Amino acid sequence: MKVLYVLSQDSGGLPHYAAELANAMSHHAEVVVLKPFETTADELFDDAVDRVEAFENLDIAATDLYAGDWNPVAAFRAALSYRSLARIESFDPDIVHFTSPASMFPQVQLFTALYGIDDDYPVIETYHDVLPNKLLRRGEELAASEPLSNVLLDNVMKLGHRALPALDRAHTVVHTETNRDTLVYNGFDRSDVSVVPHGMYELFSQYDHADVSVEPRTVLCFGQIVPTKAHDIVAKAIPLVAERIGDVTCVVAGSGDLPEEAERVIDAHPELFEVENRFVPNEEVGAYFRRARVSVLPHQRQNGHSGVMTISYAYGTPVVAADVADFPRLVEESGCGVVVPMDDPEPLADALATVLTDDDRWREMRRNTQRLREEFSWANVAREHVEIYRDVLDDRPERTVAARPRSR
Repeated sequence: MKVLYVLSQDSGGLPHYAAELANAMSHHAEVVVLKPFETTADELFDDAVDRVEAFENLDIAATDLYAGDWNPVAAFRAALSYRSLARIESFDPDIVHFTSPASMFPQVQLFTALYGIDDDYPVIETYHDVLPNKLLRRGEELAASEPLSNVLLDNVMKLGHRALPALDRAHTVVHTETNRDTLVYNGFDRSDVSVVPHGMYELFSQYDHADVSVEPRTVLCFGQIVPTKAHDIVAKAIPLVAERIGDVTCVVAGSGDLPEEAERVIDAHPELFEVENRFVPNEEVGAYFRRARVSVLPHQRQNGHSGVMTISYAYGTPVVAADVADFPRLVEESGCGVVVPMDDPEPLADALATVLTDDDRWREMRRNTQRLREEFSWANVAREHVEIYRDVLDDRPERTVAARPRSR
């Protein structure tokens, strides 16, 4: 079996997801990845994965969209480079799998349809974040804190997607039952959508941080800083935690603009915070999570899975998360952490103080993360994808092949 993955995003967590999936699948099939010239995960792909630098970098991260910091002319030129999707024919894959929806990037959907890729090959898409097909409103489908410019952009993108030629998908992958329900609401056939949990990120373990150990009073707030995350609530909660338990340090690490209210609190309590306001390179990620006693996920809007949650679990770090989307199931019901409303610093402070001081409960949460690491390993994720690919190929007998382990 030959599987060709199309990676359309050069920054954020999607390249890491593609690398983990491609690496795990290379034990079962021949794997090709069409990707931008440079991504945040380039050094993480295994040698067994054939990487093809096919697309110019769009250089638009989520933080850039929120800040309005991007060049439309450069973006248009990069979008045209997706004509390279025509190269798929030269690889003659059995499966073409978009690691994020083609509709997420209009140029991908356009050239996929224009070249008839969905006619010539079984096309599979993975949806990481699913919104309903209707007008998106602040405080309803979107976070109340969503900037107006992004509300407009999200709605324009949805309209633009509908104006482009529809693709004939052979199958769709999502990470949660909630995501599948939303796709069914959007018109997808339930039998054509499979739920495959997001694997636990294992890539960062290749970097040695054995000299870093858990600091008993350290809270980590890791990831892109965007308006849909309540960094202001986290900042306000930390002095309250200090009042309850004494010494505490909150490490804020990630790129983006901190809310003014968060900056005000941090400036007033510099002894309680460490701020690394930058993109954290792959080789440094593990050190942050090994230090942390607890990881806080302040999402006010989350319509899919959280990469930061999976990194936290990979390092055995319990989580305090917002009570939105699937966090109640993945965090609290799993026994790996606590969920709280993310619009009030008081309950967040209570939860953080508990995890920082209750050693027995903390150790139990760490044990539960180990159970999830085994359940959601990339080896298991790859096996589930193999079954999906086989089922899809069985429906297209002219392309049926056997998945076979590759010699390493």
